[in-house]
Amino acid sequence: MAISVDGLISGLDTTSIITKLVELERIPIKLIEAKQDALDLKLEAWQELNTKILAFETTAQKINRSSEFQAMTALFRNNSSTQGDIVNLATNSNVLDGSYNLNVVQLASQQKLISDQGFSSTGSNIGYTSVTITTAGGASQTFTDTTLSELRNSINSAGLGVTANIVNTAGSASPNYRLMLSSTDVGSDESFTATVTQGSTVLSFSTLQSARDAVLTLDGISITRGGNVFNDVIEGVEMELTAVGSGTITMSNDTDAIVANIESFVDAYNEMMDYISKQFVYNIELKETKPLFGNG
Repeated sequence: MAISVDGLISGLDTTSIITKLVELERIPIKLIEAKQDALDLKLEAWQELNTKILAFETTAQKINRSSEFQAMTALFRNNSSTQGDIVNLATNSNVLDGSYNLNVVQLASQQKLISDQGFSSTGSNIGYTSVTITTAGGASQTFTDTTLSELRNSINSAGLGVTANIVNTAGSASPNYRLMLSSTDVGSDESFTATVTQGSTVLSFSTLQSARDAVLTLDGISITRGGNVFNDVIEGVEMELTAVGSGTITMSNDTDAIVANIESFVDAYNEMMDYISKQFVYNIELKETKPLFGNG
């Protein structure tokens, strides 16, 4: 059991005196801690102000040149109300005012072949002697793999621009695995042939889809490309065809984007100035200031 002799002889409250002395010694520490807290608040305030200034600068850069007020956009209007857009449009700084009648006649497509014969297992012996794939570009390779999966893997590793896949055209209980060959890219230049040398079992291929170029007319002028992206027809406009159909392409000033940029600039300026003004207000009732008060 602790024994206290506080003031037993002298009559002084030594505990209280020691406590007061300790508190007195801590005054400089408390002042430093209070100063540190004030500096932390000031740092946070400067960081927030810096964020608002940077946001203002970003919006200002979008309207700091006359060219920013000449932004253009390309819009497509379909001739059929029941069909969606048939083209995706993108513009750059070279686009000019104009209007064109667009008719998408044909989309570019891959060539696709499928084996007429099916097999009960991907590991089944195909029974042919060899198959030779020849591309429109003149590349050719002969394959002699004995199973469907081996043939698929060899074709995919050959780098001919032809992809092989195995598809099951029946149910899982009684599968019917067939080999599908597809050109990697679209366009007539990506066509290929598959020539089979027969063995104990007949193997042949049928065409599911032919390799075709994209065809469109622009104001009645027929234009063909190997892919569905036309980036050299209308200056400053890239057209990505997505469906067959017709409509009108119109290039004009992108007023919506210009107005949005101006509004963003005004909003960022007002937010920055409002934050700054609040930092230099003295609250008479609470006798308080913001962290940046007096840092003018």
